[in-house]
Amino acid sequence: MHNYIELLKHKKQIILQGPPGTGKTYTAKDIAEQMIFSEITEDKKEQKKRLENSEQFKLVQFHPSFSYEDFVRGITAKNEGGIIKYETENKILAEFARKVQNEALLQTEELENILSDEQVFHYITLYATNLRSKLPYDLGGNLRIVGVNITKDKVFFDVSTSKFRYWVNGEDIIILTQNFYLKKNNSIGGRVNIIKRVGEEFLYYLKATDNIKNRINKPFILIIDEINRANLPSVLGELIYALEYRGEKVEGMYSIDGDASIVIPENLYIIGTMNTADRSVGHIDYAIRRRFAFESLLPDETVINSDNAKELFKDISKLFVNTNKDGNKENSEHLAPDFDYKDVQLGHSYFILKDKNSEEELKMRLQYEILPILEEYIKDGLLLETAISQIKEIKKDWNIGD
Repeated sequence: MHNYIELLKHKKQIILQGPPGTGKTYTAKDIAEQMIFSEITEDKKEQKKRLENSEQFKLVQFHPSFSYEDFVRGITAKNEGGIIKYETENKILAEFARKVQNEALLQTEELENILSDEQVFHYITLYATNLRSKLPYDLGGNLRIVGVNITKDKVFFDVSTSKFRYWVNGEDIIILTQNFYLKKNNSIGGRVNIIKRVGEEFLYYLKATDNIKNRINKPFILIIDEINRANLPSVLGELIYALEYRGEKVEGMYSIDGDASIVIPENLYIIGTMNTADRSVGHIDYAIRRRFAFESLLPDETVINSDNAKELFKDISKLFVNTNKDGNKENSEHLAPDFDYKDVQLGHSYFILKDKNSEEELKMRLQYEILPILEEYIKDGLLLETAISQIKEIKKDWNIGD
């Protein structure tokens, strides 16, 4: 779980892939829960409740008819007093991204309440101290910080332009930081733009400190279940670019109030799940694959909580995988040669029982969940006809008729 979370934080979007029954959605929710709440509850009903009630979480399931207009932004017809009006609306992703941006803005605007003047002065002193090793520091637009002066109760920044030099008082930066740069400019006097530019750099530094980062960069998690069931290039459109360049405006196909841009914030994380056995869906192309990190979830016998279920799991697994003389796993003779057992072998979740001592529950799982998938595999050519006799033996062992 730690590795999944670290990978998600680094890449921003990951896809959990694997055959059916390996707990992809289950794991995705665990990742979301731990990132949002810093812990995982073992009570799945409680997990569902806390995630559904969290403003930081959203889940959507893709399907073949899903479109850009369903997921990003599209035109909606509305009846207002018998008159049909067409309005552009943000859909699932764009609306969630807007919520994340608004939340970040709200948290930033509460910096005045989060930090006292003394705390801000403490941070601006740290910032100035760290800046000394980077001088001269380029601010862009011919502006550079070429020196800093730190006393017991004052901090000054020596800012140079192509023609002039100014000493910027740290107290002015604090005023701008706490009043969001523009609200009380008249209390600062001249050189506002220079002070603002230094203040912006300080705010970037302030947001990156652990004490503030955890307050204003709360993680928001979007789970896209069955992500490969939709035509991803069509559904995502220009957001394929925005996934890689977080925080940058990307021009979309539809505008709201004259603005067609969409921004995916840094703290909006996306977890997709993908069933590798489903050949009826399209493949993920290289442009999208490059922007996601892929993690494979494979069947895991060790989590099965019943000895009888483990034995059944082993019997079913023989249809997909064998162990060769070197101790390595390889495709079973019952599996079609153009498939890999890692993509299609039934996973452990089919064998995890609510009552680990209930043989009746296991038999029902076999009859109504496992066998129908195996029979479908034979129809679709994933399993060869040689598997039929093995499946009949399993039915006979469990007294299940044709």
